[in-house]
Amino acid sequence: MLLTLEDAGFAPKGEGMRWVREHDLTYKGNFPMNTHGGQLSFGQSGTAGGMSQVIEAFHQISGRAGERQLKRCDTVFVSGTGGVMSEQGALILQGA
Repeated sequence: MLLTLEDAGFAPKGEGMRWVREHDLTYKGNFPMNTHGGQLSFGQSGTAGGMSQVIEAFHQISGRAGERQLKRCDTVFVSGTGGVMSEQGALILQGA
């Protein structure tokens, strides 16, 4: 998570931990992450793991996330890492 925040430009390189301490990453916070719990809480679905993040992103931007729904969500950033940091992908979705 720290490397992703830094590599995506949300946190300065080498400052990921400090940045996380300064932000509320809960679904009610100022920088919500893993609103469905991530793969540790949502469940590891094997090779389909990354798709769970895309589905959650769609639920958020379409207002269908139920009790996890963010107050305002029109743009989401989804990222995934495969292997041991050997493969990475990112997706940005925007609502209408």
